Amino acid sequence: MGKYRWKPLTDGKTLIDNEGFMWHESDDVEKNASYADLEAEIRAQIDLAHSMGMKPSHVDNHMGSLYGHYTGRLGLAKMTLRICGEYGYAYRLYTKHDKRICPNGTPYFLYSAITLLSKAWGKKYNVVIPDYLLFPDWNDDMRESYEKYRETILKIWTDIPDGVTETFIHPAIESDELKGITGRWQDRVWEYRLMKDPYTHEYLAKNDVYLISYRELNKMKGGIVR
Repeated sequence: MGKYRWKPLTDGKTLIDNEGFMWHESDDVEKNASYADLEAEIRAQIDLAHSMGMKPSHVDNHMGSLYGHYTGRLGLAKMTLRICGEYGYAYRLYTKHDKRICPNGTPYFLYSAITLLSKAWGKKYNVVIPDYLLFPDWNDDMRESYEKYRETILKIWTDIPDGVTETFIHPAIESDELKGITGRWQDRVWEYRLMKDPYTHEYLAKNDVYLISYRELNKMKGGIVR
C-alpha cells in the first residue's frame, strides 16, 4: 500500500476517514461515500484538470472505486457514466464479460450484471467504453525474476477475447522517492521495463495483439477526440 495520503478537492465529509484523508481502500469508498459527495468531487477533479489546460482522453477512477463491484452498489457506475456523458468523455469500464478476465474477488454474477448495465448506461449517456477490462494481479511467482514476470504477463495479455481490451500497469523509474512511497516499487520498475522491452512488442504483434490509445478508441467508436 502506498504511504502517500490525499485530501479531496471538495469538503465532502463522507469522502474522508478519521485522519482527514481519502479512504485507504476502494471498498471503503463504496461503503462510506455519499452520491452527492462523490459527484461533487468527480466534477471538481475534471474541472481542475481543464483549468490547468489538460485535455484528458478519458475518465478513470482509482482501483475500481466507482464501479460498485465491491459492494454491489451499482448506482455508482451509472452516476459516473452520466457525468462522463455530460463532459463528453470516454470511461474506463467494460461492456462485455469473459471468465478469463473476471476481477479477483468479484463474484461472476456481479461482474456480469455490471457488464449489462454499463452497456445500457453507456448507450443512454453516449459514453465510449472498451469491450473488456483486464485486471493483471501480481503474485509471488511473478516476482521471481523480470523474465518470469514478462513471461506471465504476456501470456495473460495474449489470452484475451477478440475486441478492445484495456489493461493497465504502473510504470516507474527506480528512485528513492518511489521506494519511499510503496514497498512494491520493484513491480513498477519492471512494468516500466516491460513496455520498453522490444521483446514485448514483438510478442504482442506475433499474437495479433495491438496497442491503441483512448483517442484511437474514440475515433473507432465515434466519440469525442480531444
